[in-house]
Amino acid sequence: MNSVHTTSGRWKFGLFLTLTAALFWGMLPTALKVLVNEMDAYTITWYRLVLAFGILLVLLSLNGKLPDLRRIDRRHAFLLAITCVGLCVNYVTYVLGLNIIGPGPAQILIQLNAFFVILGGIFVFRERFVREQLLGLLAIIAGLALFFHNKLAELFTSISDYTIGVVILLLSAAALACYSLAQKQLLTQFSSLQISMLVFGAGAILMLPITAGDITQLFDLEWSGVALLLFCTVTTLLAFGCYAEALQHWETTKISAVLSTVPLIALGFAELTVYLNPGLFTLDPLTMISVIGAVILVIGSWLVARKNN
Repeated sequence: MNSVHTTSGRWKFGLFLTLTAALFWGMLPTALKVLVNEMDAYTITWYRLVLAFGILLVLLSLNGKLPDLRRIDRRHAFLLAITCVGLCVNYVTYVLGLNIIGPGPAQILIQLNAFFVILGGIFVFRERFVREQLLGLLAIIAGLALFFHNKLAELFTSISDYTIGVVILLLSAAALACYSLAQKQLLTQFSSLQISMLVFGAGAILMLPITAGDITQLFDLEWSGVALLLFCTVTTLLAFGCYAEALQHWETTKISAVLSTVPLIALGFAELTVYLNPGLFTLDPLTMISVIGAVILVIGSWLVARKNN
């Protein structure tokens, strides 16, 4: 008999875990923006994959939960390949894009992965497109238009560096959606941590020919650069772990509402970092219209996440 999961009722703990995950995900873009000044996007991605694979390998080994590779048939191997390529492309293009347009705008644009996930759900899995999803997508599009209102002419009339950065991040959002859709099917065979371990390991092997000549960049980093690289790896895993644990204690819709604020946290953290240390990087000034657009986008992201959950 199938049982329905119920939360523990420890909503304060669930809220704490969700806020921690949101904070980690909001801080990540700024950390990557600083790190990319010292190490290229491909090498950053390779080290993030290797370190994450190593951490998950140890954790799953200690708990006796390593994935059984004998369960991977041709279909699952194909899905693993999609998740691997999708994650690698997302990691690399996200760093490339945010290096051009900045952490806040990059996190705003990556929210379009929700749009691509819905399209994939409709055309690949024949899912129904409901009114709540439509409202959410319209809010996301309206929020993006308002946030980039002072860049719209540049985006649609010229091929500037900013335009290239936006296009790269659209590719990153699409790659993340491909990863999410393929992972959804793999969850019938493996846990999310097992899938992550397999994807990180395969991704590191896939990217090794590209980064082999640049791996020594690590030894040229100062201690702060090494700390940032570890931070970018560990916080991603911790954020995911906090999110997974929060699901045991708090309602999914409320968790989604909190996590939808990640773009605002990313914007705020980037602005705070530049305020405290103006020499790290520069940001385009935020206008009131841009802030309103970001808030509308957050509402749209919540509507989409609420329906998907």
